[in-house]
Amino acid sequence: MNFFVKHAFRVVVLAAMFFSASAVSAQTTSKADAAFNKAEYANALQLYKKNLNNEKLSVSAQSAICHKIAKCYMELDYYRPARQWFEKMMQQNPNNTAIYPLYAEILRCNGSYLDALSYYYRYSSAVDDTTKLESMRSLLLYPVGNNYQNPFVTLNGQYSINTFGKKRGLQFFNGKLFYSTTGYMLDPSASDYNDHINDYHVFQSDVSGKTLANSLPVSDIPVFVRNRVLSFAVYPGTNDLYFVALNKKGVPTLYISQYIDSTYSNKKEVRIGGKSLPVESLAFTPDGRKMIFSAYIEGKGSGNNDLWMSKLEGKNWQEPVNMGGVVNSHGDEITPFISGSTLFFSSNGQTENYGGFDIYSVSLDSPKPEVCNLKMPYNSFADDFCLVLSPDGEGGFLVSTRDTSMLDDRIYSFSEKPNYTFCKGFVYDNSGRSLEGVNITIVDTLSDKVLYMTKSGKNGKYGFFLDSAKPYRLELEKENYFPLKIEANPPKQGDETLSNPTKKENIILDGFEMNKPYKITGIFHHTADVEVQNTLRLSSLATFLKDNPNLVLYVHLFGYLSEEEDFNEILNKKRISTLLGYLQDHGVMSSRVRYETYENLLPTDFPDVEIKTDKTYLLYFVICPQKTRPVLPKTKEFRRL
Repeated sequence: MNFFVKHAFRVVVLAAMFFSASAVSAQTTSKADAAFNKAEYANALQLYKKNLNNEKLSVSAQSAICHKIAKCYMELDYYRPARQWFEKMMQQNPNNTAIYPLYAEILRCNGSYLDALSYYYRYSSAVDDTTKLESMRSLLLYPVGNNYQNPFVTLNGQYSINTFGKKRGLQFFNGKLFYSTTGYMLDPSASDYNDHINDYHVFQSDVSGKTLANSLPVSDIPVFVRNRVLSFAVYPGTNDLYFVALNKKGVPTLYISQYIDSTYSNKKEVRIGGKSLPVESLAFTPDGRKMIFSAYIEGKGSGNNDLWMSKLEGKNWQEPVNMGGVVNSHGDEITPFISGSTLFFSSNGQTENYGGFDIYSVSLDSPKPEVCNLKMPYNSFADDFCLVLSPDGEGGFLVSTRDTSMLDDRIYSFSEKPNYTFCKGFVYDNSGRSLEGVNITIVDTLSDKVLYMTKSGKNGKYGFFLDSAKPYRLELEKENYFPLKIEANPPKQGDETLSNPTKKENIILDGFEMNKPYKITGIFHHTADVEVQNTLRLSSLATFLKDNPNLVLYVHLFGYLSEEEDFNEILNKKRISTLLGYLQDHGVMSSRVRYETYENLLPTDFPDVEIKTDKTYLLYFVICPQKTRPVLPKTKEFRRL
């Protein structure tokens, strides 16, 4: 009997645990769905991933969550992880044709146009809808709109030196650009092509602005001639060469060749932390005290090529330290380059990724470093890596596979070292609803010239570049909303301008309805000084009235500052006078404003503690045609202090 009782009890406990886990899972999914519907995609992403850790989830439930995670990444314009998560979901149900359109869109955003087209065809065949197919095919004819193009940068292809083969290891040395390539004497149609695909040779080219010329194999540095060199770095303050070359077993190995008496010594292997490590590429900090390198160290890091840092003590490089989860990802981090205090590198695993390897930057001095994607045109849907800056600070070079007419790497140049800030965010109304199609005009404040115009996209998303050295004004307009003007002065970034800081800002537009009371707080000092403070709201109001000369403004001012009512009455009159002067300065004549002031009155539900700390006041206003009677809050809805 006891056995059956215990068994029954165990069943009840297990069932309770199962249903409890299911309830928690459902609650987390519900919260994630709510965040997604509010366009809070980063928050939704965390909640979905948290829910995915629940071992009690069925296969179909896991598949559904992977689908939602992929959609979150798509909304955030992070196409590579979107593809990875969507393919996890497709593994469970590969023949579900209903999901083909979304998968095709993800493939398109990753630059896999032919694969995308094949899924469009497969979907069209399943639903027998040729019209749908043609509309989908048209999407392949233009680049993805949400991958923001930087107007301050132009990339130039150096086709005269871009032969077949791989290219890597870009480095400035002795006034020339050095690089390694497998294209030297390489005939892709030859039968032994594959046997020589890893035969790297070091070339050097003269540099004139953004142009490379006289590209020839290096012949005066013996260690470069004798070895298959993948990349190298010059030790600061010397001509000593640290270089990565394939050893006899084909393993990348770090060596040094010292420059002594105008001659380079034979190579000597560099051990880091007393070990031989498979270094892929490297860079030094300007003082030479630290080396940052890319390597896959078995049993450590993320399991792929990570970036590591080693300090020089005496003549020995110390045990490497992984640069952590901010810099390193689940993918590969390669080709580090250091300029001042900024580290540039390429990764195919960072969250914000256009496809393949993208180029990123991060400050080495910041206590809370943030990795920034350099965006287009530095990055593309293909692989982009090996960024180097010219010693004169004017532009630089990078390697990319973006030219789909060739399957090999190409070197590109950019002629300026730009100073820009990427501004992005969402536009909402004051009820928290996202606003699509808001007209956003970017104006140069100094010249008052319109530079360019854009619109908020899906879920109110916007994004554009600004020159960090100039002040701007953003003008936002949408029907049935008050227009809004915002001064946008991006922070100056000092010398390291390619660090591409991102300024995130959500903008709220106030909806407009005729004859509806609106409330503003904080438009004056909480002192006897009468100055307009809340200019953002008032300038928006003034712009609207100026554009609609047939409308008038009714104002009710409820003010409080002193226990003496006479003092408050005088003060409120000054406030009204200041308000009228502000509106007149912005093109609204005082004859279009009707007003009343009320001393020592506040809403019945206004907390006493805020009265004591803020000496608060309120302004209600109504906009309506001149002969219309306004509807304003009644004084009986307020209490006397």
